[in-house]
Amino acid sequence: MTLGSRRRTSRLATAIMVVMALMTIPLGVEYGRQSSLRQQWLHTEQTVIAERVTAQALKDELLEQKGYVQTAAYVEAAARSRLRMSRPGEVLVVLVATPTPVPTLEPTATATPERQNLLERLLP
Repeated sequence: MTLGSRRRTSRLATAIMVVMALMTIPLGVEYGRQSSLRQQWLHTEQTVIAERVTAQALKDELLEQKGYVQTAAYVEAAARSRLRMSRPGEVLVVLVATPTPVPTLEPTATATPERQNLLERLLP
């Protein structure tokens, strides 16, 4: 190999290395962005899965409650508690709370002269 062909090869190798170095910068930035997006997606996925589990539990509870509401036992319990109904032959007893007396405040002894003067000054 001659000196000229070595220089050409050396320049070519240097040019290729520069191009490769320039390509790695945007690729590195894009890799970082993609990694960040992946973390966000994983977090969102976990949140959605947790919400789905909670919603499924609520749905199951509501279906169970719906089944109970459609039974005769619920109708009877609701009629007795809310509507105060009874079956024929039963005696309905309703407990009424007795009102508690409200304590009254007894007026204190007459105001001292100092207080009386103060009241007269405040309330003309």
